Amino acid sequence: MEDDGSSRTARAVCGGGHARAQPFSALCAECEISRPTGYLWLERYRELGVHGVAEQSRKPPRSPRRTDAALEQQVVLMRRRYPDWGARKLRVLLAREGVTLSRNTVHRILMRHDLVHEEERHTPAERRGLPPQKTQAWLDAYRWEHNHVRPHEALGMQTPATQWCPSPRRYDPQPPRWEYPKDAWVRKVGSEGKSGAPSVGLLKILYTLMITNHRTSP
Repeated sequence: MEDDGSSRTARAVCGGGHARAQPFSALCAECEISRPTGYLWLERYRELGVHGVAEQSRKPPRSPRRTDAALEQQVVLMRRRYPDWGARKLRVLLAREGVTLSRNTVHRILMRHDLVHEEERHTPAERRGLPPQKTQAWLDAYRWEHNHVRPHEALGMQTPATQWCPSPRRYDPQPPRWEYPKDAWVRKVGSEGKSGAPSVGLLKILYTLMITNHRTSP
């Protein structure tokens, strides 16, 4: 074992196998370690000798946050299939296949595999390598994906197809003409949103005439 500073401190605390000439607390203070650490070193020394007291790696033998390689591969394949979707949507798709991961875990996996790029600046068609001449075919497939596959945050990460339901009213391509009250003013709205209704000035004139007529009538 290399005779580094930690090994020399361990020998001093444990006495090198000899009786200590000063209190244990004072010896720990002299070596700038806490008493619990000193007792831990002493216990290791009695079991394994100086080699057991030497500096040990603080890295855990297994990281509880590290995802299984097979699960990581599923995340990678899903991302490559949908390169324009982020961790939140990929997490929902993985859950449909029985893989339960948090959004942060999915994002960390994407970062470890260098799958988070500047590509988000491009359109979905460009990111999926679509030739311009096949735009309509892509749009047809994208419409299906949008309605039946893609999770939507506004729908609680559900798809539009799962939320849509047919109207209870039957569609009538030739509805009956709408009947308005006899005293109603019927106006049509043009393509520019203008109704052609009388101006405010004209309405004031008509109102004044109605009031005058009412007052002068017997």
